[in-house]
Amino acid sequence: MNTKLNENYGDKIFCQEMVDEMYRLELVSKTYDFISQRQISSLITQPNTRCLDIGSGSGSMAEWLSKQPNVKEVTALDRFVHLLESKLSVSEKLKIVQHDLNDDDYSGEFDLINIRFVLMHLRDRHNLLKKISKWLKPGGWLIVSDIIDISPEAVDDPLYRKVMSTMWQVLINSIGTDKNWSNQLNSEFQSLGFRNITNEVYLPPISKDSPMAEFWSLTWQAMHDRLLEMSDLDDQTLTDAENRLIRGNMVALSPGMMTCIGQK
Repeated sequence: MNTKLNENYGDKIFCQEMVDEMYRLELVSKTYDFISQRQISSLITQPNTRCLDIGSGSGSMAEWLSKQPNVKEVTALDRFVHLLESKLSVSEKLKIVQHDLNDDDYSGEFDLINIRFVLMHLRDRHNLLKKISKWLKPGGWLIVSDIIDISPEAVDDPLYRKVMSTMWQVLINSIGTDKNWSNQLNSEFQSLGFRNITNEVYLPPISKDSPMAEFWSLTWQAMHDRLLEMSDLDDQTLTDAENRLIRGNMVALSPGMMTCIGQK
C-alpha cells in the first residue's frame, strides 16, 4: 500500500494526548541520555554558556543542562509544550518555548544547540538544519542525533524485522520520516562550514526489561491502527509482535543513535 499522507509528527501519530506518550519519551531518555550527557560535558567548559535543546521530549536533557555549573541559560524548545510544562520547573536558568521549526518566527544566539531524534521526522530537514546553524554563535557547538538502523538482519528476530520495516515505511508515507537521514549528517556539517566534526554511533540491545524493548512495543501500539490501515500486516501478527517484544521473547539490536558534533 503506497498511500501517502501530509501529516506532521504529533498531529495524530505520537500526539501528546496519548496516555503513555511522556512515558514513551522517558524510555528514550533512559536509553540515550548517558551518551548525550557525556558528549556535551566536554563542550560546556566555558562559563555563561547559553544552550538550546530542540525537541526536548521528556525534558531530561534540558533539565540536566540547567544543572551544569558553566551553563547560564537553557531554552527547551518544542512544538508541543504542555507535557514539558507539567514536568519541568521553569526558572531564571531554564525556560520553555513553544515553536514549530517549520515556522520562521523564532531566532536566538546560543553557544550550544542539541537536537535529538527530531530532524529525521521533518520533511524540510536540510533547510531546517541550515536555519538552526545560524542560531549558533561563532565557536558554538551543534550536536545532532538521529536514528541509524544498521543492525544485521541475521541478528534480528524475523517477526521483529518485518514489523520494524513496515513501521518505517508507514512513517515515511504518513509524516515524511527518513530513517537514513543520519547517514548524511557528516556531509551536511561539512557543507555548512563546521569544523572539528566528530561522529558516534550507539546501538542499544533489545532484551527482557530493556527500555528499548518497551519503547518499541509502545510505539507499535501507538501506531497499531495505522500499521493495519497502511500495510499488509494483520491484527494477530502485529499483536503477537507487540506482546513478544514486551515479554523479552525477541532477540534484536534496536535502531540506534547516530550523533554528529561540529563547531561553527
